[in-house]
Formats: sequence, structure tokens, C-alpha cells
Amino acid sequence: EDLPAGLSLDAKTGVISGTPSKGGELKFTVTATNELGSTDQQYAIEVSEPAAVSTQSLAPVVAGQAYEQKVETTGYPAATVTVTGLPEGLSFQDG
Repeated sequence: EDLPAGLSLDAKTGVISGTPSKGGELKFTVTATNELGSTDQQYAIEVSEPAAVSTQSLAPVVAGQAYEQKVETTGYPAATVTVTGLPEGLSFQDG
């Protein structure tokens, strides 16, 4: 497997550098080769990603009618969500 997007390997120094473009567990293989043969080593690195709220807008609420709307988040590890200032009669359930 190739290095994760945004990272590169300097073949002369063996330094992996760059800015990964996504979070999560990223797996790759490094192969060393010379005139006597080659060997592979597999690696996995964890790349964290800042939490963000990805839901851009909420559906309208009608007084006296039940309402449910999911708020989506992104980030790695998964985000913890808290809500403040909800109108009376609405509550928030995480998960």
C-alpha cells in the first residue's frame, strides 16, 4: 500500500513527512531493497482530526408537533456533542 495522501517518504533519509489529508487509522507498507533482496514492513498510524459540526441547517419546528433532527459531526476520534440554549420543550440526546 502507498503512504496515506499528504505524506511522502524520502528514500535517501527514510523520513516520512507531510500533512495527512484525512483522519483515522492509516496503513501503509515500506519496502527496503538492495542487490541482495528486499523486505517489507507494514505500519499503521493514527491520525486525529478536529471535531466539527457538519449539519448546516435544521428543519423548521412547528409548535405542538413532535420534532426530531439529527446533528451530524465529523472528526477522529468521534466527537462528543453538547448543546446549550435549546428552546423549552426540546431536548438533546447524544448518540
